[in-house]
Amino acid sequence: MNRLLLMYFLGWLAYLGFSISLYPLLDITVMLSSIPLAMLGGWLYGYPGALVTILMTIPYHYLLLGAHAGALSETFNPFGIGTQLCFSFSIALLRSTQLRSKNLHDSLEQLVDERTEDLRLLAEQLIEAEQMPPSEVLPGLIDKPSKQLNEMRRISRLLWTHLSSTGHPFAAQAEEISMLVATCIADLHVLETGSIMGSARATDLSQQFRNIAENIGQFASIAIEVSEADWAAIGSDKQHHLCHIVNEAVHNATRHAAPSRILIGMEEALNHLVVFIENDGRPMHPNPREGMGIPLMRYRASKIGATLRIRTTANRNTRVECALPR
Repeated sequence: MNRLLLMYFLGWLAYLGFSISLYPLLDITVMLSSIPLAMLGGWLYGYPGALVTILMTIPYHYLLLGAHAGALSETFNPFGIGTQLCFSFSIALLRSTQLRSKNLHDSLEQLVDERTEDLRLLAEQLIEAEQMPPSEVLPGLIDKPSKQLNEMRRISRLLWTHLSSTGHPFAAQAEEISMLVATCIADLHVLETGSIMGSARATDLSQQFRNIAENIGQFASIAIEVSEADWAAIGSDKQHHLCHIVNEAVHNATRHAAPSRILIGMEEALNHLVVFIENDGRPMHPNPREGMGIPLMRYRASKIGATLRIRTTANRNTRVECALPR
């Protein structure tokens, strides 16, 4: 016997004991005491439980009051039955609202946990991919778009050939589409062979940060500044990961903090160079849910021998600091 059924059964026993022991001293009042029983049915089993309980109490009242001629009609008193319905259905509504709220809360918690876990797994996969040689990572990443582009090239060439042979006026456009697809395939091949590796380092570190600030700033309509500093003091072997850290920190600030200003700068400590990204938006939650960005930033910092720290400044700004040893 489950717990709800046991509670309902005990409620009936209490009501039967009360009504039998007090009748006929409190003949009509006995019927009013069935209201808490109907409310119990509504709380445990909702509207059906309330209705079934009321229907079960009617024949019981009829038998109980049968010997009392003046009170027999009270069995079908609309006021009494209406009172039972009003109270029990109100309790059923309250209970259903409470259960819906709890289910919604649990569903949202589960959804957040699932998405957080998905982001964590994705972060781990990206970290693993970062450790793999490009020759192992790139083919898997570009396999699907490569197949799609090759299929598009095949169809576009067939279309071009057909329109050309029939003298169709759109043959020139079909040829242009075919050439564009061929160009995309060539660019993908360049990416696969690693021919463009290192092109991101064509400019100095200060210019790379300014490019990040310009691109994200225009998109998010936020003032992003790069302070004047001796950026050349940071070795070229650290610049690749450092740019990714700065890019991720700026993106996180625009997504979560709604700042009006972001500053990318560098401070010199005794044994470290501290690159920081500071924003004046909403303060960071003391115990934030870490998705994908923060673990990746920490991982990239470890790859260049640096340490990553996120703190709140004295003026309530949020500051991401990457401390690189000299």
